[in-house]
Amino acid sequence: MVASLHLHVLAKRASDSSATCYQNRETETRVVEKSFYKPLRFAYEIEPEEWQEGETSFAFCVIQNNVQIHQWTAKLRPHNTVFQAETLAIKEAINWANFKGLSTSIWSDSESAVRVISSFKSSNPLIQKTQQALLQNPSVQLKWIKAHVGFLGNEAAGNLAKQATKEGTHLHLQAPKCHLKKMLMNLSLNKWQQDWDSGDTGRAIFNILPNVILTPASWSRESILFATGHGSFPSCLYRFRLHHSEICTCGEKGNPLHYATSCHMTLSYILQKQVQKTLNFGGKVFFQINYQE
Repeated sequence: MVASLHLHVLAKRASDSSATCYQNRETETRVVEKSFYKPLRFAYEIEPEEWQEGETSFAFCVIQNNVQIHQWTAKLRPHNTVFQAETLAIKEAINWANFKGLSTSIWSDSESAVRVISSFKSSNPLIQKTQQALLQNPSVQLKWIKAHVGFLGNEAAGNLAKQATKEGTHLHLQAPKCHLKKMLMNLSLNKWQQDWDSGDTGRAIFNILPNVILTPASWSRESILFATGHGSFPSCLYRFRLHHSEICTCGEKGNPLHYATSCHMTLSYILQKQVQKTLNFGGKVFFQINYQE
């Protein structure tokens, strides 16, 4: 008779030590005897944090009657994701079960991997290969299980995953799109920063925001107009050929700083006694000016 194979999947962070807190052999044995026809089970462990230069190591082991009968370890490059490692471990477990011709239930705590593999809408090559392997044997079932519920094999798989950082075989897997997008984003930001550092325009704003960012600065409309010099000022209108001169009627250049500090046309808006005022934009000191009569 073909043995009934149950594969239990666990994934946890490298710094997470809570997995061993659930290792209760008495409870575990009771669950196994109650739930399964035979206590032949599988577990794989993923260690996605910096065990060794950010590599993602993972492993699976098959345990029958509290005895480990098979194990497999591997690791991916730092640019590979934990999701890829989880999916790859599931695929290898399916291939092993298909090779043995066993009736198998694969239990994974990675809900995202289980959902994607269960859907045929994904165009991911790794997902499609996993689905093809799953369809080869109708007796193989993929199911989700809550993590750290005391199933035997978790601790053994965890130790194997840690060993895989030194002994595991390197698998070459194509970098995910998110990694390529991140690389392109970093290249774009570096090029943008170089242009911003060496540019000839926008130097007033450069003194306030020397580093390029993707999130807009939390400035008010008035602050933006004052800092950029845009608005109904002679200096701005003259730049766009909407005024014949950039000189104010008082004889000085008609920019925002002029009207805020010295123009006789705006005396009513200037403080009547001398006081130093700091103009602050987004936590950065723009400049300091003296208001006077």
